[in-house]
Amino acid sequence: RPVPPVLVVAPPPIRTPKGPIAPKFARGESKCVGLAEAYEKVCREIDCHFFDSSAVVTSSIVDGVHLDAEQHLVLGKALATTVAPFLSVDAH
Repeated sequence: RPVPPVLVVAPPPIRTPKGPIAPKFARGESKCVGLAEAYEKVCREIDCHFFDSSAVVTSSIVDGVHLDAEQHLVLGKALATTVAPFLSVDAH
């Protein structure tokens, strides 16, 4: 069986965490520095597709960690365009 293509999506960097989740993500804005680059390096090494979501979205201004609703829409559209070539159905 052929192995389906894999796409690793790096999350956007988090901002300063706010609200009830802040303690759980304390100092996360500094801990996530370089995460996308590390994912991309590994993806290159194993010949895996990579998408850095920070190219199209940012983390929430509300809690600093998650995506707001409009950011989900932006990310979904960007990912649909990115994965479309991987989804072509072989007619044979």
